Amino acid sequence: MNIKKGIRVGTRIPMTQKNGNVGRCIEDILEAFGNNVSRNCGVDLPEDGLEVKTRNESATSPQTIGGMSHRSIVDTPWHQSPIRNKVQKQYRVKYKESLKHHDESIITSEQVYDFTFPEIQDKLKQAYEFGREYLSEFSPGEGPNCTPISGQWGYFEQQADGQYQFRVSDKTMKKMESIASSHSTGLFES
Repeated sequence: MNIKKGIRVGTRIPMTQKNGNVGRCIEDILEAFGNNVSRNCGVDLPEDGLEVKTRNESATSPQTIGGMSHRSIVDTPWHQSPIRNKVQKQYRVKYKESLKHHDESIITSEQVYDFTFPEIQDKLKQAYEFGREYLSEFSPGEGPNCTPISGQWGYFEQQADGQYQFRVSDKTMKKMESIASSHSTGLFES
């Protein structure tokens, strides 16, 4: 599955990763290709129902799905959350930093993943609702730095600005990609 107006493997990006700049550059490129890119809280490519995620192929840290305030998490069940919308279908672009040119990155893969399968959604919903219930025990501004992770496919991690990011481990994301690949539906170009 590929996006119709996507970035191509081998494309050089004139920067290395710092504070999400590669991801914003990818969004700019997709917009230049004629895609309608949303910079709001919804999915990045609303016409295609896709969230765009970029990842350094050597990264092993947890991956952020999206952010919400403490109050929004407590007040918003999974089925109404922006987090749920961001893990339905994703256009995942992976890159590596150039060994030759230290100020650029090279796209190594790009693929659309359909994460709508119950074996993925049920686990993410369980993790979200577990974190939501846990945070409901605290007043806004008094919550923990992180919700418990053990046995969950995702967790909330508090940021310096007080917002929480819903994150999944690298291992979990690889499992999600594997499940999606094994259930390829043919909804997009091959």
